[in-house]
Amino acid sequence: MMDVKLKTPAEDKRFEMDWSGRLDAGETVSSSSWVVSSELTSLGANIASPLTSTKIGGGVEGSRHLVTNQITTSAGNTLEETFVVSVEK
Repeated sequence: MMDVKLKTPAEDKRFEMDWSGRLDAGETVSSSSWVVSSELTSLGANIASPLTSTKIGGGVEGSRHLVTNQITTSAGNTLEETFVVSVEK
């Protein structure tokens, strides 16, 4: 089951992914990109391996959106995780 994370329409809220459980010993996050629906805005991508984060803005109250974080690791692996952002009052 996908994680559901909450935000309000007015918030620019930071969301974080912890990749530590999916990285091999000594492996780090080299790059990170975020894919969000057209109703949301991803305001930058940050890496502090094994954590990645972005700030997400927008959305209409009552809407739900898939958000995907795709990373490339120091070992050349490409990994991705998706969660749901529910926009609520």
